[in-house]
Amino acid sequence: MAVKYLNITEADFLSGKRIQKFLSLERALQLLENRKLWFSNPAKWLDPFERRFIDGEYDGGKPFTWHNRVYCMCITPIATSEASWKAYSENDFAVKLEFARQEYVDILNRTCGQPGVMDVFFGTMDYQQTKDIEKPLSKIKFSDGAKLPISSKLFKARLLLLKRKAFKYESEYRAIIVKKDTSNAAGISVDIPNILSLVQSITIGPTVGDEEYKMIKKHLISEYGFHNNQIMQSRLYKASARPKIRK
Repeated sequence: MAVKYLNITEADFLSGKRIQKFLSLERALQLLENRKLWFSNPAKWLDPFERRFIDGEYDGGKPFTWHNRVYCMCITPIATSEASWKAYSENDFAVKLEFARQEYVDILNRTCGQPGVMDVFFGTMDYQQTKDIEKPLSKIKFSDGAKLPISSKLFKARLLLLKRKAFKYESEYRAIIVKKDTSNAAGISVDIPNILSLVQSITIGPTVGDEEYKMIKKHLISEYGFHNNQIMQSRLYKASARPKIRK
């Protein structure tokens, strides 16, 4: 079994070398320490619009076929985003991990062969107007014009790529893992064989103070083997002490 690409080909995705993952410092340290990628259960997401097809009632009250069997992870090609930094800085420091795309694809391919995994899908998010996402299933149109049987796995997976246009700035890809058995777990973890092959660089968020940044950087180098030039801090909110303004 191989990864099923939905609205993008593997070759298109691999045309770039790096991909970004924004997350909290706590989550970033868990990833590095445990050497595992986290795929969350969309039934636990806070945004009701993101849960629309997961929470929905089908055919007289039946739940979504993959309810509590599907787990997702989002990544983005956008290297810097004020909105992304802010989203992960509310309760913690934000961190951006830069992944090697080929290694990420290799991990997804290995996941296909894990016990209990039924399917692995990958696609780019399909940003649409809310009114279009809320249409009956037979009326939903995917942005690339794909026409798929409503009962097909591909159609169900494509539903999980639909997102409101208000979030188009995220420009995300989504990996989707479907398990054979149901579980109420908040998510599942996938092994990272070589953390230094996957994580190419680490950027600490712009709200972190200079002393805190130095401490975090020292920890990342000593504990996980990163090089000094692989760890940096976002300069989004920083400027020279007294900028010179020309006429």
